[in-house]
Amino acid sequence: MKTLIAILSLCATYISFGQNSDGLYNEHWTEVNKNGKQGLNTESGKIVLPAVYDKINQFGEYKTDWALVEKDGLFGFINDCGEIVLPTSYTSISKFENGICQATTTTGRIYQIDMWGRIITEL
Repeated sequence: MKTLIAILSLCATYISFGQNSDGLYNEHWTEVNKNGKQGLNTESGKIVLPAVYDKINQFGEYKTDWALVEKDGLFGFINDCGEIVLPTSYTSISKFENGICQATTTTGRIYQIDMWGRIITEL
């Protein structure tokens, strides 16, 4: 029984990925603030996301494994690996509905974006 508990505990350690206790980031990431900008680092100090964002929102507000980020008044998405899935090029982004969100550019163009960050169509 002790062996089973130890194995389960070890597995949980290796597969635990998601938000910290505040619901924000991977539990092994820390928020970094430099010159009023936010970024993310690993516990060992490796940069996951450079400190260039005005705000990094919680994962799951728009899509389970994505977080909305804001940079210089424009919005985009990062995934739970710290990768940019939609660049910060949009003045607004709606929440996903039926696997699609709408994103508006600085020129007023509105695009439908799918769950993989691909532009489907212009409205």
